[in-house]
Amino acid sequence: MKLIMKSIILASIATIFSCRGERWDDDLTLPKQGYEGNQLRIDGYYFNESDGRTQVFFYFRDGVVLEAGAVLNSNISFAEQEFMNGIYYNHAINYKYKWGRFIINGTTIKAELWKPNTGPWEAYTSEGIVLNDTTFKMTKTWRSCKPKKVREYEEIYHFKKLAPKPDSTNRYTN
Repeated sequence: MKLIMKSIILASIATIFSCRGERWDDDLTLPKQGYEGNQLRIDGYYFNESDGRTQVFFYFRDGVVLEAGAVLNSNISFAEQEFMNGIYYNHAINYKYKWGRFIINGTTIKAELWKPNTGPWEAYTSEGIVLNDTTFKMTKTWRSCKPKKVREYEEIYHFKKLAPKPDSTNRYTN
């Protein structure tokens, strides 16, 4: 009986001091809140081109962000067709690491998504500055649950209008 009680107490302490949920995946720390602002347009996607690839993110009014991954620059037209016809959404709906939350406060943008790895899903927060309604610059990223190591960088994201966008409905960011 003492062994069971010790195990329960240790498990409780570990849970209290950890930001991992019962499945051991990190919980998102950014609150889920709708985006009512006009700092960024959201009737399309944001992209960053680097090393022959285009990194794509969709931002939605419900505060959800969808990562569409890094698409070869030569395939961006094909990818856009899959974004519009629902093929990409039907793929992304099955992968937790494609989804996250974002908030904008003044000119500061924060986005939090899970990063794929071999163990539990770790949540990371990225922060940047909104330059205008079609451009923002991400400047740092840190592990959401242990923000001691901050990686500083500079990635500029530009807007491209696209309709229709994928749906933001998913089971991960509620």
